[in-house]
Amino acid sequence: MLNDNELKKILTHAEVLSADDFDKFSLEAKKLNISTKEHLFKKKIITPVVLYESIASYHKLPFIDLKNQTIRKDVLFIVPEPIASTHNIIAFDSNDKEIKIACVDPTDLEIF
Repeated sequence: MLNDNELKKILTHAEVLSADDFDKFSLEAKKLNISTKEHLFKKKIITPVVLYESIASYHKLPFIDLKNQTIRKDVLFIVPEPIASTHNIIAFDSNDKEIKIACVDPTDLEIF
């Protein structure tokens, strides 16, 4: 999803890591032949929640953790399964005026 340059911008913008620290972890990841993101997770420098909160903040979008959310079936099936799986999106709430959709990649403007 994110290349190292984007990841560095996001994590330094959120003040999660300094640019120097990011570069150090990135070099370590290359030596281990794993992605920088995976390396940061394995070393417990960041968690997935911190990463996704930082991405949302960087893009000036709200963050929602759906882990403990109850989603009604009628809402869940608003977005057809092939579209939902292709674009990594899910409808999680709706009312008469709006449908709330969560996505993994907020830069996927095609879907919006």
